This record gives sequence, C-alpha cells and structure tokens, in this order.
Amino acid sequence: MTQQFMAPLVGMRFRPPALTIIQGLGQDQPLVLHREPENSFDENAVAVYMPPDWSEQLPDLFQEASAEAQSLGTPLNPTLTHLGYIARDYAKRWAPLLDQGQPPEAKLIFSLAGSPVVSWGEGELEETT
Repeated sequence: MTQQFMAPLVGMRFRPPALTIIQGLGQDQPLVLHREPENSFDENAVAVYMPPDWSEQLPDLFQEASAEAQSLGTPLNPTLTHLGYIARDYAKRWAPLLDQGQPPEAKLIFSLAGSPVVSWGEGELEETT
C-alpha cells in the first residue's frame, strides 16, 4: 500500500511574496521539499520551494510576485523561491522519511477552508498526517 502524506504549509507571511504566490497557484502545483537539519529553530525542518522553472511556467504570477518583492526591497530569486515550511508537528514525522532518500514529488493542495497543504505519495489513503 502506498501512503499519502499531507501537512499544512506555514510561515508564508515571513517570506514575502510567498502569500501572493500561493494565492495565485492552482490545485496540484508541484513543489520541492528540502530538509534543513541545520535549522536552528527545528532540526526536523522541511522547507517548501517552488520548482526552479516556475517563472517560465507561470510568467504572469512571477511578474506579480517580482513586483511585490521589489517593492519590499527583496529581489525574487526565480530558481530558489522559498514559500515556507511544513508545520513542525508534521515535519517531525516526515523528516526521517525524507532523510531516507530522494525527496518525493510534492504538490500543493488546499483544505476545504482554503488553507495551503503540502501533499506527497499516492494510492490508497493509509496515513493522513
């Protein structure tokens, strides 16, 4: 059985223009996960990024986000756009799995309340975290 993992995406307000980007994305947008064991706030931290080619795939959204970042005095790096983190309680469970090998193909989904959620894994829903 394949597992499916889901966790809230948090910390976007600390990474402008992450909120603008998230609000402009659709369901199932690919995301990149990156472990940060050296993170001084959480040794299990899992950072969430846009894929490196997102500026080419979503030029209008990139232009809007770039303008916002520029107005804040922080140029937007199109190949390393940090959106936030997996919520701490979930990262604690995900980190050991991510440390075992290649990061999974993650995607953005939205809860029924419209909150951003990171999902990875497919198949029968065996574990929802």
